Amino acid sequence: LDALAEWMGHPLHQGTHGSAPPARTGLAHSVIAPYDAYATADGEQVLLSVQNDREWRRLAEQVLGRPELAEDPDFATNAARTANRERTDEAVGRGLAGLTGREALAALEAAGIACARLNTVADVAAHPQLAAR
Repeated sequence: LDALAEWMGHPLHQGTHGSAPPARTGLAHSVIAPYDAYATADGEQVLLSVQNDREWRRLAEQVLGRPELAEDPDFATNAARTANRERTDEAVGRGLAGLTGREALAALEAAGIACARLNTVADVAAHPQLAAR
């Protein structure tokens, strides 16, 4: 519960301090973009989160191979990326669609971008930690 409550920090703060909680966004974050799961060339899903504009620049340049996105005013700041979430997600999705899951994770890790492979139910069921219990 504690770990999940921490993940709810932003909506809890909004909902208990006079504002309405943000609308549900699936895996996306209400005030950070990009922050979602994206499909790769081999069908894997890779979850990533860009926490600041420096990370966005590294994602655009080193992972997506599109340095112009870092300079484009529609994407240069988190506020702009959030306002243009659909286009942001489209640009990230197109870039990752050309990489396998392993390639995407390796590139994201090398660029210092928070990322993870999205596990299937079968992956979770077969996880060694569960088997050890």
